[in-house]
Amino acid sequence: MRVRYNRASTAANDKQIWCFLRTLKFCSPDGVTFELEENLASPLKDYQIEGVKWLFDLHVKKVGGILADEMGLGKTKQVCAFLKGLFNTFSIERVLIIAPAILLHPWMEELETMGLKSDAEM
Repeated sequence: MRVRYNRASTAANDKQIWCFLRTLKFCSPDGVTFELEENLASPLKDYQIEGVKWLFDLHVKKVGGILADEMGLGKTKQVCAFLKGLFNTFSIERVLIIAPAILLHPWMEELETMGLKSDAEM
């Protein structure tokens, strides 16, 4: 699945969503700021925000990591929120997500919730 962030269409199509957003900002020790928009209709839980901060820290350090937790605790939501933050903060326009076909629908739903457009390919 390829995910693209189209800044032009998002501004026009998501006016209702933008009204309910608040911004969380994380700063790395070297001064890089990461902005995460959190939808107030379904906010991230505290542990999910910590997971997004951890993903940002890994990104800044240019190292990999595995976000592993129990089923149903919102790993997909954390990664989608992280991707939304990357699109908003940096000049990243697309990412590649590799997942089992059975998880395609949940990923697409969560990406849509975050205001991201997906071009799913199998």
